[in-house]
Amino acid sequence: MLLSFSSILLFAISRFLLFPTLKLLGIARPISNHEASEIIGVHFPKVQDQLTNLLQLERKSELNSLVIASINQKSEKIAPFEFKDAVSFRDVFQYAKWSLVPILIVLIISSWNSDILSKGVSRIVQYDKHFSPENPFKFEIINEDLSVIRYENFKLQIKFTSDEVPNDVYLIEGDNKFRFVKKRASLFEYEFRNVQKKIDFQLKTGEILSSFFKISLIEKPIINQLSLKLKFPNYTQKKNIEVKNSGDFILPEGTEVTWKIKSSFAEKIHFKTKDSTIFLESFGNKNIYNKQIYEDLNYSIIPEGSNAVLGNKMDYKIKIVKDEYPKIKVTTIIDSINPLMLFNSGIIADDYGFKKLSFNFQNKDTLGKVMIPIPLNTFTYKFNYGLNIKDLGFLIGDEFTYYFEVFDNDAINGSKSIKSTTETFKIPSKNEIKKLLNQNKESIKDQLQKNRLEAKKLQKEFHNIKKMMLEKRKMDWQDKTRIEQYLEHQREFENNLEKLRFENNKNNFQKTQLSKQEESLLRKQEQINELFNQLMDEEMKNLYEELEKMMDEFNEEKTREAIEEINLSNEELEKELDRTLEMFKQMEFDEELENTINNLKALSKEQKKVAEETKKKETLNEDLQKKQAKLNEKFEDIEENIKDLNKKNEELENKRNIDNSNEEQDEIKKEQQNSSEELGKKNENKANKSQEKAADKMEQLAKKMEDMQQQMKQQGEMEDINSLRQILENLISLSFEQEDLMIKIKKTNRFDPQFASLATKQGDLKKSAKLIEDSLLALSKRQISLKNIINKEIIDIKYNMEKSIDFLRERNNYQSAIKQQYVMTSANNLALLLDESLQQMLQQMQNNMKGNGSCSKPGGSSPNSTMPNIKQMQKQLSEQMKEMMKKLKEGNKPGKSGNKGLAKNLAEMSAQQTAIKQKLKKLNDQQKKQGNKGLGDFKNLLDDLDKNEFDLLNKTITRETIMRQEQIMKKLLKAENAMRERELEDKRKSNEGENDFYRNPQDFNPYKSFEIKEQEELKTVPSSFNLYYKRRINEYFNIFEK
Repeated sequence: MLLSFSSILLFAISRFLLFPTLKLLGIARPISNHEASEIIGVHFPKVQDQLTNLLQLERKSELNSLVIASINQKSEKIAPFEFKDAVSFRDVFQYAKWSLVPILIVLIISSWNSDILSKGVSRIVQYDKHFSPENPFKFEIINEDLSVIRYENFKLQIKFTSDEVPNDVYLIEGDNKFRFVKKRASLFEYEFRNVQKKIDFQLKTGEILSSFFKISLIEKPIINQLSLKLKFPNYTQKKNIEVKNSGDFILPEGTEVTWKIKSSFAEKIHFKTKDSTIFLESFGNKNIYNKQIYEDLNYSIIPEGSNAVLGNKMDYKIKIVKDEYPKIKVTTIIDSINPLMLFNSGIIADDYGFKKLSFNFQNKDTLGKVMIPIPLNTFTYKFNYGLNIKDLGFLIGDEFTYYFEVFDNDAINGSKSIKSTTETFKIPSKNEIKKLLNQNKESIKDQLQKNRLEAKKLQKEFHNIKKMMLEKRKMDWQDKTRIEQYLEHQREFENNLEKLRFENNKNNFQKTQLSKQEESLLRKQEQINELFNQLMDEEMKNLYEELEKMMDEFNEEKTREAIEEINLSNEELEKELDRTLEMFKQMEFDEELENTINNLKALSKEQKKVAEETKKKETLNEDLQKKQAKLNEKFEDIEENIKDLNKKNEELENKRNIDNSNEEQDEIKKEQQNSSEELGKKNENKANKSQEKAADKMEQLAKKMEDMQQQMKQQGEMEDINSLRQILENLISLSFEQEDLMIKIKKTNRFDPQFASLATKQGDLKKSAKLIEDSLLALSKRQISLKNIINKEIIDIKYNMEKSIDFLRERNNYQSAIKQQYVMTSANNLALLLDESLQQMLQQMQNNMKGNGSCSKPGGSSPNSTMPNIKQMQKQLSEQMKEMMKKLKEGNKPGKSGNKGLAKNLAEMSAQQTAIKQKLKKLNDQQKKQGNKGLGDFKNLLDDLDKNEFDLLNKTITRETIMRQEQIMKKLLKAENAMRERELEDKRKSNEGENDFYRNPQDFNPYKSFEIKEQEELKTVPSSFNLYYKRRINEYFNIFEK
């Protein structure tokens, strides 16, 4: 049957569809025009002949106009006929009525049981499929979709719709057979677990198997990798990072986050936040999303696959750390040395760094800001800041407030700032400054007095030790302990002197900073500073160190000698302390006198100014009364100053002749009182007259005190010059007497009865030396120009005389003569020093009388000042030697008749060269004593001078002599330059010494022990710590504070 149906179908398709199509396309041979005309003629007999004739005319080879006209005529005749008229539907319908019979049959069968047709047709179509027998148990699968997500379970449910329900239902999968679970009478269920592939199965009810069913597999979308690229704001100084497989973070505000998601079987990703859901389309199983975060973000990532299947939800949290305000803590440090210096030490902190730090100040008139340089790329910074109030433009007595302000580098919200606590700083007033300086002076005088007494106490302790050492032949450990205690007291004494020097330097510094000093007083202050600095020299410190070594070695003889030398130094130190104390008091008196004179002059000008205002009557009467009242108060202060001046004069050993000015003070006070009363009565004319009188009397009083000051100075200088001359004469006399005595002792046998009288004579000389000593000490307390080496020489004279007397008692004239020679050496040295000081004093007095003022260094001979003289002398000598060489070349010989003058000139030149050499030796020694290296290459210079001196003595001046003389001049010039450089260096060091109390405003560490304690430091937690550790650190700080 199937073959027959197929054959008929194939024939019909070929005959009626395929062949006509091929002919239409020209592939198969189509019918000819003639055959077509015959077919048309069958349907339209009227046009058959005409169509045939038309075709015949067309086939003619030659077409003339007659033929063409015939063709056109015939075409017009057949044009009205249409092809659709050839089709007759009426003929078709007579056959179509028979088709209604099978159609009716099919409809009847379909309405009765459609399966008869559908099943039959399906079996015909699906000829290769197995069809089971008809199942009597009818069922349906409840599941709408037989698909399951990979790795998930799937419950298959079937429900029987027939009246009959089997007891058991089985699922057949390949060779496996599984039983359904019966849930209800007609409902059965079977669960597939962890489905990992597609499943083809059949259902078996009784002995009948159903057709195959298929459970399709749906792939579940999964996230394979999640990585976050974190781009931190630049100002945080954090490096950009990329973190994989983590979505929880603590980030700075403004961090740009890029999520990179790699997935499988996902068509898109749900990026879900609290407020929105963003769908990220997948491209190549990759998704990218970028967002800059400013607030905390809780988000979820959900992959979505085909069929709208969602993968596992992944929840994450990003916590945003806001940029905190910077922190600052400042501690004010009170500078006890310079009241005009403001010091602050502080610490600033921020989580990401700073932008700037400023110091801000203001008062009612001034407002300002000073930027403080700080490192920007740090999170915590300790700073020290100091400045001199003078640099801010404030005046003595002003008061202002200040605070520090630090700005962070927040680039997201803008730079934030925080201020430190506002502090107040008050600049000392004039009265407070005066009080401070007076306290300093009293403290220095008190320390000088205490140290002087301590030096006496040490001398007494020395005499006890000396006595103990004389009584014992050998020292034991107790004696050693006693000496060690003495040495310890010496160290304490040295420390006290260091403190004294410090206090003096501090006082000088404060005077320089807080008050204006006159040039003459500044020079005197420099000289007193030299006295303070020489109180404990390096030589004495070396003696202490030597004594310590000797005590370790326990060398008795050397220990005795060292203790004696220390005692001599202590004796000298006591005198210098006594002298320094007196000179300090004199300077204090001179300062007070100078300040009183200046205050009177200034007050006189102010009084004249107020008198002028009163005369013009342009100022309100009340304002004039207030100004006059202030002037009255200022004069009362001057009266107190004059009282203090008299009091300070009483403290001096050499009191000054101060004229009584009580009458002038009363007159000034009376005139000021009258002016105030007249102003109260609004009588400006009388008030003006009283004010002018008061101003004039103030000016007169100032002039009187100034004249008194000058008179005291001149009178004192003259008295000191006369005293120094007398001392010098006595000293020279002492030296001659000592020389005579030494010669007699050398000639006298020690067993001679006259030997005792010689010893008595030495005692008398000792008494004379004591008078000279007392006179020099008294003079040194008045004349600061006398060097401290004078006291050293007089003490050496005293010591050697005592030793000489001791040796004379023992009748050891040899040792006694040695000590007497030392006495003469010290006496001669002292005489030279005193003569030099006398010449300087005379020169100083002459300069003052000429009105030239005082020299730059009155009392001191600057070594550099003698070098030009030496150079000049050597230059003159060189010229003389050149002239002499010319004369010698001309044939003149010294000593011949007529040439005696040449010999004399050569002798004089030799004497000049010797004198120059001696001066250079002296200058070299002075340089060494001052701690310098002398005159440099002094040995070669001295050799050249000796050679020239030898040539002069031998009356032979050659070219070599002249060249050597030029080398000497070069060496002298080199030495002079070196001395000048050293002098400049000394000045620089001196300035550095004065600046020991200077604080660098930009960087200072005034107290090394000063540290901000840990509990006061700012609690700054690095931003790199995570939230847990930040909380723990904050908890620790809170507990620590409590």
